[in-house]
Amino acid sequence: MLNIQLPGQFVMSVTPFGSDDQIDETLLRAQLRRLGDAGLGVYLGSPGTGEGHTLDLPELRRLYEIGVSELKGTVPVFASGRQPRGAKYLIELAREAEAAGIEALQVYPLDMGHGHRPTGGAGFIPGPELERYLREVLEAVRIPVLLSTHHGVGYGVSVDLLRRLVDDYDGIIGVNLTGPRIEYVARAVDALATKVKVFVGSSVHLLDNLALGGHGGVDWVPNITPKLSASVVAKFRAGDAAGAAEAWAKVIRIHTALNTDASGNSAFETPRGTKAAMKLLGLPGGELRAPFVTPEAEALDQIATALDELDVRSLAGL
Repeated sequence: MLNIQLPGQFVMSVTPFGSDDQIDETLLRAQLRRLGDAGLGVYLGSPGTGEGHTLDLPELRRLYEIGVSELKGTVPVFASGRQPRGAKYLIELAREAEAAGIEALQVYPLDMGHGHRPTGGAGFIPGPELERYLREVLEAVRIPVLLSTHHGVGYGVSVDLLRRLVDDYDGIIGVNLTGPRIEYVARAVDALATKVKVFVGSSVHLLDNLALGGHGGVDWVPNITPKLSASVVAKFRAGDAAGAAEAWAKVIRIHTALNTDASGNSAFETPRGTKAAMKLLGLPGGELRAPFVTPEAEALDQIATALDELDVRSLAGL
């Protein structure tokens, strides 16, 4: 494994847009400084919180350049970006990240559109397609990578495939596992943690992953409460299990309030709830980019109430 020091908590940063629908570079720099001050590793241009699916390659290149100018040498700054239809699209993204000085790239599984899934994905039919795609990307990318799994594409990436790739490519420094099943995380930690850093793609399984021997987590909540989120891992590693659990519970309640309605149904999700909360708190989240639309007044009232009830202003250091 390459010798890159990785913090235990990363954030999928929002991408602030202005009323002109362009990246607001002033707000972006302010946001990045907040995240860096908390010691968080930062992913830029995620297709979720970062609205990376709306960004073209020149915009992603500029996003990366700003991230490098603000954070490199302070905290890790990595590229997230699009969930690709094929290897060439991710390789194009990698070239922009490399040229901008980004330190590592998250490699997403294929998102083929129209309900298609590659053969070889866990939960789908056997075959070579997923592994062939991943190997094509890994052969071409010149900076370190973290392999990602995400249930949103409709299939998983088997632990066996992850292990084969980790064994074959020294450029892999970690894996980001996003999914609902802790059993998958446990198997991945047992198979991979001696060679690469194992992260979970949500705070939901953060303490589970740490207890199993994994390295940490990647989440969107640190956009709002960066120091609180970073403290979960710091307290756990310091042997303060009670303090880690208390901080984690606060993060999860924020996660729940900004990701679901009052009945627990999926409602605001990222980036809608994240940016709405940041605007209400006076944080540099900026505007959404179409097709996203700001939640209606009733939903904003619900978010504002939750922020007050959870004392998020205080937890965010405001």
